[in-house]
Amino acid sequence: MNFRIFLILVMVQTADCLMCYFCADTSNVDGRNQCQTWHRTMRYYRKRYEKTGSYRVEKYVKNCSDYGDARKPKYCMVAWVAEGERVNSFIRDCSDGTAFFSDDVDILFQAGTVRPDNQTSCQPSLKGFTACLTLCGQGELGSGDFCNGPVLTSSAEFLYSSLFFIMTLLLKLFCSFL
Repeated sequence: MNFRIFLILVMVQTADCLMCYFCADTSNVDGRNQCQTWHRTMRYYRKRYEKTGSYRVEKYVKNCSDYGDARKPKYCMVAWVAEGERVNSFIRDCSDGTAFFSDDVDILFQAGTVRPDNQTSCQPSLKGFTACLTLCGQGELGSGDFCNGPVLTSSAEFLYSSLFFIMTLLLKLFCSFL
């Protein structure tokens, strides 16, 4: 009887939890762009979390269920800020769909304009940078735990890398028209 109650509690806790990749870097120079390119390391910490059920916030894996206002939905996020072709910030983290990572970026994206559908939205700023956001979360297209980073299967890894390349190319084209 006690085992059944424990099993139900574990299942309820897992259903409310959204796990996301968590990292940041401030360069697109090889060796200093870990958040953009260290997919193998991110997958390692994800596998470790899935195997043990534990994680350390400073090591690529984060529980987003306690992020921000408890009444707002929780999402996984990928955000980057670029000036021309230079990436100034690249972040994988949690979001509630209105607060991202800085006031300058939050102002560019009005509440509800970035949908959690794993599609990228970019906005130019008057300060000379372009900010791009991608949100994903539970119950949405491209959703689920760790939807803001590399997937574990090798065929999907190739797809993710290709999509990232295409998004970067589109960002460069977008910036060239500004």
